Amino acid sequence: MTTPKLISMLLIAWLPSMFVMPVAADEPFETTTFFNPNGLRVTVDFYEADAGHEAPIIVLYHQARWSRGEYREIAPKLNAMGFHALAVDQRSGDQVNGVENETAKAAKEASLGTAFIDAIPDLQIALLVAQSKTSGPIIAWGSSYSSALALKVVAEDSGKTPIAAVLAFSPGEYFPDRELIQMAVRNLTVPTFITSSRSEANNYAAIVEAIPESTPVVTFRPDTAGKHGSSALWSTNADSEAYWAAVEGFLAPFLASQSKSPGIRLDANGLHLEPNGSMQLLERSDDLSMWQGLAVIEATASLPLFPAMDRQVFYRLSGLAAPIAADVISVTTTSTSVSVGIRSPETGCEQYADWWEILNEEGNLLYRRILAHSHVNEQPFVRTGSFALEADQIVWIRAHMNSHGYGGQAFRGSISEGFQAAELSPLFAVEVTNETPLPNRCAF
Repeated sequence: MTTPKLISMLLIAWLPSMFVMPVAADEPFETTTFFNPNGLRVTVDFYEADAGHEAPIIVLYHQARWSRGEYREIAPKLNAMGFHALAVDQRSGDQVNGVENETAKAAKEASLGTAFIDAIPDLQIALLVAQSKTSGPIIAWGSSYSSALALKVVAEDSGKTPIAAVLAFSPGEYFPDRELIQMAVRNLTVPTFITSSRSEANNYAAIVEAIPESTPVVTFRPDTAGKHGSSALWSTNADSEAYWAAVEGFLAPFLASQSKSPGIRLDANGLHLEPNGSMQLLERSDDLSMWQGLAVIEATASLPLFPAMDRQVFYRLSGLAAPIAADVISVTTTSTSVSVGIRSPETGCEQYADWWEILNEEGNLLYRRILAHSHVNEQPFVRTGSFALEADQIVWIRAHMNSHGYGGQAFRGSISEGFQAAELSPLFAVEVTNETPLPNRCAF
């Protein structure tokens, strides 16, 4: 186990041997070399964001036969989002985008191994170096063979490095041991993002299956052909925007954790909102092009980062504003029906309450009543649905705005005990948003 003392010794050993290469004034990075404990000179490009020393840092590993040049376009975009970035030359590689792999050249000169598996020390030392660049979270990001190694290194880190998450672009069993990564990820505990080209999804299916169920995992499979490795994000690829949307959704909570508000905290278990004397506004969306789920959080809530596999949910913080939400104000029942009273700030089809629904205490959708038109001139209003509740079954009843999702007053109760207004997090069971039935139009 690497102790804090040993980490300090490694960094102390590195700092005197650091060499900063001259870089053109308009380059967005600083090229640095340092030495591994075994004496290999490793080259990295450090892209510094304007977000300060507390900003999270992403350590970027390239794919086979390539170099840190894989991230010349990607890293500045991560900077713009608020992340520092450290692009690493591993000893297994060559060149890309006109950038030669200096670590691979040094390894060959020293007669060191340059197979995929030989690059593990390069990944590990880069994570240690990242600690000197930030006091914020450290995120590992790999491409092709290095994405598989990143999963392995992070899973086996066991708290040696404060790694907050890992992203793997086109991982697979690229090594002589065809179950090397599957065995390693059984110990993976941090939030994990996995993607690839569409045709490569089967390459990592067994890896995903081996990750513990308690570990938050998001997978993204493009609707189009997609691309291998991190180059899927290059602007030259027609479907890069879809990849970026998925990546930004995964990374957004790590930026939220750096908010100056003391009421927001992120760890491996989720995004936590805590009262701090003023209300926090949290926006949520299933689609970055149309932010949904605007709501004010007033009470303490622990929110799961990743509600479901193959689904992306995006969060962002914004200034305090009046909530736009539909409130349930009454519930009456018969043996075969439920009638729900709703008050909502409607303006027409562009902003109206488009359904109310019933969920059990676990958040499973039991029934949804679609509202086919807006109710601008009918406030509040009551709509009835044909659904038979069991007498003692405790349920939640809430309404949904087409433009802003959940967040209004809900009712909780049962037929036998009655129903009462109750606070419900707007992110409770958000994964049911896209379950059927769904509105297909708004009449007026």
